[in-house]
Amino acid sequence: MERFQIFLKMTYPAPKQEIQILSVLCPEEDFCKNLVSFANSIRKTKAEGGSRYSITTRRLVQVIKNHTIFNDRRLALELALARFPEIDANGMMKLYEGIDPSIASSSM
Repeated sequence: MERFQIFLKMTYPAPKQEIQILSVLCPEEDFCKNLVSFANSIRKTKAEGGSRYSITTRRLVQVIKNHTIFNDRRLALELALARFPEIDANGMMKLYEGIDPSIASSSM
């Protein structure tokens, strides 16, 4: 017995649309752009078979909400990446550090 009657496959929003979604919650346009760039890099890596994980728009919204609470980009991202295995989360964090130079380079 299926829990849901239908299954909808959805793609990720275009980068411009995803930035607009995040901008509703965060006035820092550079942060939104950096997060979308980060997510698209992870998604491309997954599509090419280089990762088991992807970053969803929902996860980016979680980062923005964490940032609203803690006012710390690094911590906001670390908390959102905590659901992934540590080795994968560390790799994702290093990728983000290369995209957003404003975060400190302390380790996770």
